Amino acid sequence: MSVVVAIKSDGVVYMGCDTQTTRGKDNENRLQEADFKINKLSNGMLIGCCGMVAAEQSVRFDESIFDFQGDSLTKKDIVNNIIPRIKSKLKNAALDDNKDEEMPVSFTIAHKDKLFVILTDFLVLGIEDYCAEGSGLFCACASLADKNLPIRERLLAAMRASAKYCASVGKPFVLVDTKKLQYEIVEG
Repeated sequence: MSVVVAIKSDGVVYMGCDTQTTRGKDNENRLQEADFKINKLSNGMLIGCCGMVAAEQSVRFDESIFDFQGDSLTKKDIVNNIIPRIKSKLKNAALDDNKDEEMPVSFTIAHKDKLFVILTDFLVLGIEDYCAEGSGLFCACASLADKNLPIRERLLAAMRASAKYCASVGKPFVLVDTKKLQYEIVEG
């Protein structure tokens, strides 16, 4: 699993993720942009993924899955267009044998000032403040809720707490936002 965290503030979505990949008993940290758990798409969308590596990679690297009409992403776009494409991609990749009921990955989607989560049961949540996904989500939430900290520090505190208490979450961490669309690697 891992952790992906996000905060909406003043028309921007700020996201962070850890870099640890867990496969069985082996853990490794991946610091190449192609391996980050948050992918930047050419349409300005950020896609954060937690779950089965093969499933998330088959979906998030296919930008056509995340195409939408209009200037601003809506829940309707996700439900009517993106989710059917995700289901189709998982079936074609033989990564979904649950007959459309569940997928082995969750997605955190940000575009401009919009933030959504697609849960493993395909439920779409519109997020108004902050969210966390992955095995470290419960450890992250208290830090994300602390509005006394600046946004960058809230994200880092959330990921540090997740790394401290979840064996499948590890540093360094990656930060990115929908305004700058530039990755920043933070050692811890």
